[in-house]
Amino acid sequence: MKTVIYISGLFLWCIFAGNALGQSSVHALTFSAIHNTQYQSFDSILIRNITRGADTTLYYPDTTLDLGNLAINDKRHTPDGFRLFQNVPNPAAGETMIPVFVPQNEEISVGVTDTWGRTLIYNTYLLRQGMNRFTFSPGKAKQYYFTVYRKHSSGTITILNTGAGRALPAIKLEGSDSKSEFLKEAHNSEQFGFSPGDQLLLVCYSDTLESGIHSSPAASETYAFQFAWNIPCPGLSEVTYAGQVYHTVQIFSQCWFKENLNVGTRIQNDINSTDNSMIEKYCYDNIEDSCTTYGAFYQWNEMMAYTSGTQVQGICPSGWHIPSDDEWNILEGAVETGFNIGDTMWTVYEVAGLNAGYNLKSTMYWQNDGNGSGQFGFNVPPIGYRDYFGPIYGFGHASKHWSAGVYNDEDAWSRGLGCHGRDVVRLHESKNNGYSVRCLRD
Repeated sequence: MKTVIYISGLFLWCIFAGNALGQSSVHALTFSAIHNTQYQSFDSILIRNITRGADTTLYYPDTTLDLGNLAINDKRHTPDGFRLFQNVPNPAAGETMIPVFVPQNEEISVGVTDTWGRTLIYNTYLLRQGMNRFTFSPGKAKQYYFTVYRKHSSGTITILNTGAGRALPAIKLEGSDSKSEFLKEAHNSEQFGFSPGDQLLLVCYSDTLESGIHSSPAASETYAFQFAWNIPCPGLSEVTYAGQVYHTVQIFSQCWFKENLNVGTRIQNDINSTDNSMIEKYCYDNIEDSCTTYGAFYQWNEMMAYTSGTQVQGICPSGWHIPSDDEWNILEGAVETGFNIGDTMWTVYEVAGLNAGYNLKSTMYWQNDGNGSGQFGFNVPPIGYRDYFGPIYGFGHASKHWSAGVYNDEDAWSRGLGCHGRDVVRLHESKNNGYSVRCLRD
C-alpha cells in the first residue's frame, strides 16, 4: 500500500478528495494562521524533516506539498512538474482562487462540471511557464468539479460552495508568475521524503514574524500557527492543578505555564527521588513556602514519571507535557531577534542566541543588572537549582529547566539562564540534578 502525505496551506481548512482521486492511503495536514483568535495572513511555510535532514519551503498560494510517493492515480501532479492546487478558500462563499503550475508555456483546457456530470464551462487558455491563477465564481450549486485538461494528462479538484452564488458559475484567468521560488518549491517537493514516525519542524512566516511547531504526524492533522505572544492562552487563562493555580502564556504557537511547576511531596534536598506512588520534589532551603513562591525542583526521572519519549506528560496535568529539546529550541528562536527558529545555533553551540535569554527572564530579582525584558511573558525567576548531591546553588544568579530530551543513560538536555548573559545555555547534565519544570500544552 502506497502512502502519501499532503500538506496544504489553506487559510481556514482543507477538503481532501482522496477517494475521488483514487488514492489508497492519505494523510492530510492542513495549515492556517491566527493572531489570538483573528485570521493572520502568512507568506510561506518551512517544512523541515529533522529525521532525514531535508527541508522545503512553501510559498503562498503555492502551499501544497506531496511527501513520500505519489499514489498511482493522482493526476493533479505529474512527473514533468505540472500541479493543480486546491482552491483557496475552500469551501467558497464567493470568489475563490485556483493556482495551476505548468513547467513550460502550454495550451490547456479548463472544464467545470456539476455533480450530475453536466459541463457548465469549457474554455481553452495559453498558460505561461510558472504559477497561473484562476478566479472561480460559483453558481448556486453546492459542489463543482474543476478539471484541467493537458495534452497527455488531466487533473481535477472538488470545489465546495457555501454562498448563494450567481445564476451560472464563471472562471477568469488572472495572470501568471514565473518567480524562481515557485520553481524551486516544485523541485524541492520532488526531493522531500517522509515516512510515518519522522519528526517535522514546521515554521510559518508572516512579514517579520515567525511561528513554529514540532510534530510527528501519524494521521491527518490540522495546524493553526499562532502569532500572538504575551497573552493568556486563548480559551484557557489559568489551570488549577493539585490545589495551585497556574497562569498560562501564549508565545506564538506554544502555550506554556507562566509559573514553574509545584506539585508533589517535599523531601529533603540531600535525598534522591525514588520510583514510588508519589511525586517527590525539592524546595529552596527545604522550606515548603519557597516551592509555593518559586516552584519546585525535580530530578529528571521523577519529572518524567519514569518514562521516556518526545511528548511525555510526566508530572504535568492532563493535556500538558514536558517540553522536548526541540520545543525549547522553537521557543528560543521565537523570542530571539538575531537567529531564526530552526537555526543550527540552537543545537550546535552550548551558549546560543543574542538575546533569547534576556527575553525569557523576569524583569525583577536577577542580580548584577541581569534582569530580563519580560517581553514575551515567560518571566523566569533566578531561583537557582539543586546540585547532584543536594545543595541549592545560584539563587538570584541563575535558573535551570529540564527538557524531555535524553542525551544518554545518565544525562538529559537542560536550559540555563544566568545574570551575566543575555543568551541561553543548552547543556546535557546529570539526571540526578534538581531543576525547575515548565509544562507545555499538548
